[in-house]
Amino acid sequence: MTEQTSGELLSYARPAALPGTELMVAKSSTRKWRVFHERYVVCVCTRASADWHYRGRTRLLSDGCYTLMEPGETHVNTVVPQPQDYKVLQIPSAVLEQAAGELGMSRAPHFAVTQDDSPVIIGAFERLAAAVAANEAALEQQSRFAFCLRLLLANCVERAVPVKRDPYAARAPIERAKQHLLERFNEPVSLDDLASVAGLSRFHLLRTFVHQIGLPPHAYQIRVRIERASLLLRGGVPPSVAATAVGFADQSHLTRHFRRVAGITPSRYALTGN
Repeated sequence: MTEQTSGELLSYARPAALPGTELMVAKSSTRKWRVFHERYVVCVCTRASADWHYRGRTRLLSDGCYTLMEPGETHVNTVVPQPQDYKVLQIPSAVLEQAAGELGMSRAPHFAVTQDDSPVIIGAFERLAAAVAANEAALEQQSRFAFCLRLLLANCVERAVPVKRDPYAARAPIERAKQHLLERFNEPVSLDDLASVAGLSRFHLLRTFVHQIGLPPHAYQIRVRIERASLLLRGGVPPSVAATAVGFADQSHLTRHFRRVAGITPSRYALTGN
């Protein structure tokens, strides 16, 4: 859903893969927000120069920063001297509390950090927003979201407990997850489903999968789909048919991922050697 007013462009997304979350993207906004929050909020500022008041203090927003806010609190933009570009992700309390519990932390997270400029956290949220905007597979959106939650809980929460390093000793859980992706390569697979198959928490699964396989689960799923699509294309199947057969939403999704992996479009690949 997108609305444009006087040069300001606002868009909202409520991804089905991330129930209860909402992503707002604002471009060229000079709006002075006065907001009461019922969810945890992460705001990533690409272009910003404004004053905002939160928890009794006024802070200055700048390019390349992010802000964090909690349920039951309010914030106000007091001065907005120039157009701003930013993304706002709202996260249900239950979701962040569940993640904290899985990581062995307090189930009532409290942000000790309210504003920072960590490029790692900003980059993670930008990649999540891009995945939502591109309507990537549920597994990719959920994996990127889980990574963002882990970063927040490990770095921004009061008395945060360091995330324990996984021993990566047992391969059996990851082999089960990998086999599940291979067998259901053309079906939607959620991160919760994959964690259940592996018998691991979502966070343990993601870390261990990357360590053992070299790719996160969503990227592995895409590579499997590309391989299966390549086989169909070599057999003369049109790209539009191959796309849906291997689980992509449409031909444009196949083309984007195929070019990224193979360096050429599916159509050109199909002609190679003919």
